[in-house]
Amino acid sequence: DVRSGHPLPVQLQEIQKKGAIITKIELSDLSAENVNHMVSDVLKTLRRVTKPLSDVIFSKTYGNPLYTIQFLKSLRSEGILTYCANQRRWKWDIAGAERWDIAGAERWDCSDNVVDLLTESACGRSAK
Repeated sequence: DVRSGHPLPVQLQEIQKKGAIITKIELSDLSAENVNHMVSDVLKTLRRVTKPLSDVIFSKTYGNPLYTIQFLKSLRSEGILTYCANQRRWKWDIAGAERWDIAGAERWDCSDNVVDLLTESACGRSAK
């Protein structure tokens, strides 16, 4: 969904007029369990170990798949989620993850507009 006045619908119509086929993909929100599966798979860590981190991520993203990925990336880029090569495992600061929406609000806004998030990512700009 895009907000009223956003240029994307007009651009999509122009592309369709030129004969392109556009496929709409709708993503539903993930359950808390599915977020944990995703985090566990990404970090290659047991689900019982990633559950506390996944619970925080779910509470921040409400299971939105794009926000879940973006939030996980932002935790990594801010050093809240780190890989410890000596121990060959991921480590995270739960308190830091819980605070992240407040501490990182200037750089990453979990807004309702996924199009803006994707546009920022596609253009190589950092998220708000």
